Order: sequence, then structure tokens, then C-alpha cells
Amino acid sequence: MMLGTSYLSLRTGASTPNALYVSLEAPADARRRCVVQAVPGLTPNSDGETLDLSSGPKPLHFAADSTRTLIVTVLPTGPYDPDLRDEDRYPFSIVLSAHP
Repeated sequence: MMLGTSYLSLRTGASTPNALYVSLEAPADARRRCVVQAVPGLTPNSDGETLDLSSGPKPLHFAADSTRTLIVTVLPTGPYDPDLRDEDRYPFSIVLSAHP
């Protein structure tokens, strides 16, 4: 739903590459956009990164034996009154791959 957030936790394993490519598949809808964030950040005092997936897959890097969480939030692209909630759902899929 609008302003809804999903959390996907990813943990590296022995055979996990240093980076996976992340892409977002969602039906085109001019009323909303999905923002994808990766936390925690890989550098000290970093809050993480925002992945701009609008132009295709982007790499998601991992530190050794680490866990990262992808946070996907659906945001309106125009005026929106959160007090007038409806039952509309905005499905999406996150695709992870070893290659872009």
C-alpha cells in the first residue's frame, strides 16, 4: 500500500560473491515510485545507500560474512493525503542475480 515498507534481509554464505545485482520489477504506475535502500552501510557511520533501480540492475556489495537489509518503500509521486487510505496494493519483485 502507499507509504508501505517491506524489509528483505540478505546474508552472505561461503559461495556468495562480493556483490549481487539488484533489480526491481513493478507494474508501471505514474501515481507511485518505489525507493530501495540497503542498510547497514559498508563504511563507518554510514546509514546505507539508496539504490536507483530505475535504469536497471545495480550492484549490492557485502562485507565478509555480513547481512544487509533491503528496504522497499512505496511513495506517491504527487499529492497524497495519508488520512484517505484505500485498499490499493502496489506489487513488486526484487530480483537478485550474480550478473547484471
